[in-house]
Amino acid sequence: MHSKQATEKMTFDCDIIDLGKISYKKAYHLQKRSLEELKLGLSNEALIICEHFPVITLGRSGNINNLLCDPNSLNAKGVDFFKIDRGGDITAHELGQLTIYPVFDLKMRKHQDIHVFLNNLQHVILNTLREFSLRAHVVQDKRGVWAGSKKIASIGIGISHWITYHGLTINVNNNLKIFSYIRPCGMDVEMTSVAKELGYSVDFNVFKHKLMDNFCKVFNLNIKTERNKGVKNETSNLTRTG
Repeated sequence: MHSKQATEKMTFDCDIIDLGKISYKKAYHLQKRSLEELKLGLSNEALIICEHFPVITLGRSGNINNLLCDPNSLNAKGVDFFKIDRGGDITAHELGQLTIYPVFDLKMRKHQDIHVFLNNLQHVILNTLREFSLRAHVVQDKRGVWAGSKKIASIGIGISHWITYHGLTINVNNNLKIFSYIRPCGMDVEMTSVAKELGYSVDFNVFKHKLMDNFCKVFNLNIKTERNKGVKNETSNLTRTG
């Protein structure tokens, strides 16, 4: 579902689905449902926005040794743990961190190229941080965004029939303690947040809307609807570990 403007610039109809605070498993179900609907031509592309309750996820090629504690001990800490079907290694989610799952059909775009898509995700993050007067940069041969020597945003995607799912996280106002349980992305890197770099908490909703604006600019999105979307309890290949 796409359209051409008078300038022949292709735009892409997209729904924004704001889930608010939600468990990782429920959000995963919605991603997969949105992916299948897009694949069948039953829905627009989607930007799924949420905050997750504490959870650690390990990508399909991740190394379990990058989890620095016993998986069975995470439950006592109030942290879930899942092995999942995205690229990348290990990462963590918690409240105060903004997570975005773009469900986009790359076949419809001029560049049917995963690397172009990943670079564009980084541009979205950099452009948004710049609006908060926060200097950030990328590191050659590494995915994500850094503020100085510390990592502030992570990227890990999945692709099915050239449709994307999973996505990116930006540490906004979260306290970062959860990252002490892992080697983030399999690296010895210190994590930081927008609040830590600026010295104060930012308005989460303002940050969210600026990020959405930058998604629209970078990916030429035409927002059709903005809504919350319920998630049914569905079966999938996602199982909790520990």
